[in-house]
Amino acid sequence: MKKIVLLIIGAFIAAIITCTCGCLDSDTESEPYIDANSLLEYDISPSANVEWRTHCLACGHTYIFTSSENVIGLNKTELARRYPSWEITTFSRELVILSRVIDWYCPEHCLLYLMNDRLVIYSITEPNLDMLPMLSMNASAFSFAPSTADKLRSGIPFNSLREIDVFLSKEKQAR
Repeated sequence: MKKIVLLIIGAFIAAIITCTCGCLDSDTESEPYIDANSLLEYDISPSANVEWRTHCLACGHTYIFTSSENVIGLNKTELARRYPSWEITTFSRELVILSRVIDWYCPEHCLLYLMNDRLVIYSITEPNLDMLPMLSMNASAFSFAPSTADKLRSGIPFNSLREIDVFLSKEKQAR
């Protein structure tokens, strides 16, 4: 019985050595190549936390929007292809963080513009950071200094509607 067990163990060891030596001696170009990294590529889970971080240079704030909509099931390569203007800073099945830097304002600000004899207040919308007109009024009640009028034509940022109200009250009083 001991001889049979030793023979089986010996055959097993010989098989391992033959396989190992055979693998080392084989022509690697004819063997199929398996990229270990591709085996680790995984898709974004439906329960993943996906953060979209935008650093806004115009105000210095970082706006963070959390949404996994439109990215569930994507792998890192597909995500990078779909969102080329975003940098993938963290990627796992359960947590994805994308970042970008733009020269614009975050939703904490409003912009006041002078356009065609009208004052227009714009809010910055979430999540796309687009301008949305909130309020428009006739500018004839105000007499802006030329430098202020130039700034208003380019847009002046404010932190709140209250700040705009204070600014316009001072301009009206200066008239």
